Amino acid sequence: MVERLDSVMNEQPNPPAAGTHPPGETPADRVLPMFYKKIEILTPAAHGALSVKDAADMSFSAEVDHVPLLVNEFAEAQRHYPIVFSGGSDPMAYALLGGMDGRNLFIESDGTWAKGRYVPAYVRRYPFLAARVAETDQWTVCIDREAPMVSEGDIRPLYHSEEPTKTLREAIEFCRNYAASEAHTRTCCRVLHELDLLSEGQASLLLPGEETRRLRGFHVIDRKKYDALPADVIEEWRQTRLLDAVYAHFASFGAWEVIRLRVMEMQ
Repeated sequence: MVERLDSVMNEQPNPPAAGTHPPGETPADRVLPMFYKKIEILTPAAHGALSVKDAADMSFSAEVDHVPLLVNEFAEAQRHYPIVFSGGSDPMAYALLGGMDGRNLFIESDGTWAKGRYVPAYVRRYPFLAARVAETDQWTVCIDREAPMVSEGDIRPLYHSEEPTKTLREAIEFCRNYAASEAHTRTCCRVLHELDLLSEGQASLLLPGEETRRLRGFHVIDRKKYDALPADVIEEWRQTRLLDAVYAHFASFGAWEVIRLRVMEMQ
């Protein structure tokens, strides 16, 4: 079976945390990023009664087989998921969570993430995100009002007397850090694209009782082109830690076996 992952990836818009929106336009006016259904800018007046349940239930991500991955996550994620890239002039890094059939193999029957497996920051950020007002340094914190863990109540409230609670303050800080790391990741991915290092990749999953499942439609760093890079480029990458990410990407190819075993477990 062959699935085109690039076409799926390129349909996913950049999360507002990495982009901008003009003054007066809310992130909800844009095409929504993965998971998000109704994005609203958080205010005490509109959302003062909201609470966010504990994030143990991650079933909202059960029907995706890839999520964006930040460069600073590569080292930890490479043991669990193949790390790949989308195509195009503005590529992004992704963690593959399944056999490219629209199913997250790391969501258990009770909605929790598989024990001992790294949970990508993109998943942990939900239902919040941050948007930067165009041509300013001002940030707007948003929430998916229709997220399953969002409800009215006082268990983990977002506001107390119109002031952000610890729950919301931590979410704001996480979103800000994510936005900065996401921008850095896109810069790194553009460097790979500009040096023509990204080539179409493929993988084969040998599964019992069926023909070999061939997966294509994603991009990887071309090892021969990488090995031909001049020494000054490698040194620059070493100093900026991009080299660490490149080697983590190569090491993540071993996680195709993790995907194969998970497919077998879920059959």
